[in-house]
Amino acid sequence: MPTFKDKGLVLREADAAENSKRLLLLTQERGKIWVFARGASGMKSKLKAPKMAFCEFVVYDGGQFLSLTQVAQIQSFASISFDFDGYCVANFLLEAIDNMMLPAMPARQVLKLVLSAFVRLDKGADPWLVFTSATFKLLQQEGFVPITDSCGNCGEKFPGKYFFGQDGVTCEKCGGIPFSEEARLALEYILNTQVDKIFNFRVSADVLDALTSAALLFFSHHVDAQLKSMEFIRR
Repeated sequence: MPTFKDKGLVLREADAAENSKRLLLLTQERGKIWVFARGASGMKSKLKAPKMAFCEFVVYDGGQFLSLTQVAQIQSFASISFDFDGYCVANFLLEAIDNMMLPAMPARQVLKLVLSAFVRLDKGADPWLVFTSATFKLLQQEGFVPITDSCGNCGEKFPGKYFFGQDGVTCEKCGGIPFSEEARLALEYILNTQVDKIFNFRVSADVLDALTSAALLFFSHHVDAQLKSMEFIRR
């Protein structure tokens, strides 16, 4: 029987006929794949794949379709759902990845990033620090890197106050949303640090607010998608 195993998580699901579901998985080896989970809506189904969990999937490859035959939970992040902000950030990351990645694209680094973010959220880390760090890192992985060493608009060095524009840190002459040297250094730390360590820093509430606004602006400019979760992130 042509089956394969892969590890990953559920990005989203859709109802299907006969109490079944279609699941969009983000997997280590195959990137984004759709699988059919027969009877997964049933109360006693063994094919229930929780959204906030890292799982191992066994999939039957029928040539024209993929069918989920087994699922084993490796690590649950159920505690995320008890914190509203953390839950919103987690759903934003899943929706962003769904919109940014094409099927069959390599996904190991992206999966490592989202799992690292989920671990921190599950342990009660500040959701907006996780949001800022994961959003900038995800965009960097996909080729969108904010300019931090000179004005992202005119290219000049920074003679005075800092701001943030669509392509990165900007000078006082070009303007943008308020930023600071502390925020710029924090952003450089995120960009220059490995995925499993990008959440290992602390900043003041004002600096975190500036970084969060910058992450939203940079994401909105470079990702042409209307994400449902953005409504809660922007509130």
